[in-house]
Amino acid sequence: MMKIKTKRIAFISILLLLCFQSNAQTDSLSNGNKPNRSPSNRSIFTFVITMPEFTDGGDEGFCSYVKQNFVYPSAAEKTKGNIYVEFIIENDGTVSNTNIFYKKGLNVLLDQAAIDVVSKSPLWKPGENQGKAVPVKRVVIIEFSSKGIKSCKMMKTELVVKYRPH
Repeated sequence: MMKIKTKRIAFISILLLLCFQSNAQTDSLSNGNKPNRSPSNRSIFTFVITMPEFTDGGDEGFCSYVKQNFVYPSAAEKTKGNIYVEFIIENDGTVSNTNIFYKKGLNVLLDQAAIDVVSKSPLWKPGENQGKAVPVKRVVIIEFSSKGIKSCKMMKTELVVKYRPH
C-alpha cells in the first residue's frame, strides 16, 4: 500500500514539474547533431488540441522505433530502472532539445544512448494550436531490465492540464 502511494506521489510530482518547467534545461549530455534551439524566447507547449504524431504509428510507433534503434552500451549491461527523455517536436516536425528529464538518469552511457536514439528520430507530424504548427514538449519513459529495454511509453501530457493551477 505504501509503495503504491509513493509511486502515485512520484507520478504527480513529475507531472507538476513538467507543468511548471518554463524552460527546457540543457543537460550536460550531448543531443547529437540536432540543433539546440533555445526555448527561452519562444513558447513551448505541453498540450495542444492536435498533439504531435510520430509519422510511423503514433506513440506506439515511436516506442517501436526506440526499441529497434536503441544501441545498448555493453558497459551498462544489467542496469535496471527508468530513463525519462524530454524533447521538443518543432513546428517543422524535427526533434530538438533532447535531454534527460527527472532525476539524473540511470547511467551516463544509457542516458547518452537514450538521448541519441530520440535525437535521431524521423520526422513527426507537428502539433497544432489554433490551426498553426507549434513546438510541443514530450517525454518518453524508457524502462530497462537486466536484459535491455523492458518497455517504452510516452508520458501522457494531457494529464498535465488536469494538475495545472488556475
